Amino acid sequence: MGIRHPVSWFQSFWNQLSRNGVLRTSDPYRLLYVCQGGHCDTYCRKKDRLCLGRTRFHITLASLGKTELSKAERKLLAPNDIDGGENLKDLKIRNSVFLYEMNELPHDYVWDGMAKYLGIEEGIEHNEYHGSHGYGNNIKHLIDICDERYDKLRATIMPYAYELSTWLQEYLIPVAQNESRPDVKLAQPQLFIDLVEEYKKDPCDRLIRLNNGTYSHLADISDLKSAKL
Repeated sequence: MGIRHPVSWFQSFWNQLSRNGVLRTSDPYRLLYVCQGGHCDTYCRKKDRLCLGRTRFHITLASLGKTELSKAERKLLAPNDIDGGENLKDLKIRNSVFLYEMNELPHDYVWDGMAKYLGIEEGIEHNEYHGSHGYGNNIKHLIDICDERYDKLRATIMPYAYELSTWLQEYLIPVAQNESRPDVKLAQPQLFIDLVEEYKKDPCDRLIRLNNGTYSHLADISDLKSAKL
């Protein structure tokens, strides 16, 4: 299972869908919702392939049942969502899991770890790796999520990115570091910790996290401080 920074993932998936001409809107702000109930599919409305809800990778990972899902953990996972927190479903998946971060893919160590996990003694050839960027020619609605007009978009995604990073570091990664738990594997746990620590930061370096857990533009914070003065 692979993960990446939720902000980067949102941009990548939006642009892939855009190239393939399957987006139902030209405005990414219309997808900033979390769907709950019978009319939903993977936290999005059934006709939408992308929405804010799908950036919550920690909800999906936690539902595998690899951690204890204590009250404190559930509170961290999704404190304001009906489908998270106390109501998060524990699927009790018995399969083992190998987790990697997208930035690890260019490095041999993650492929060596994956080969060991899969029991492939000769290793895994990976010199012809190609990412999926979409195959269509529709580039009209491609976005650069670091553009200033998308600051509020990133500000909405970033709290989930922070929750993902924190949950991984406090709950799932310790399981992978436990020698008695062979069901969760990481190629290099400490490197993985460092990579997901970056999820707490705006990848565009313009938003910072406030004490209430929200993210705001640096200029907005400066204006607020000036007004108080």
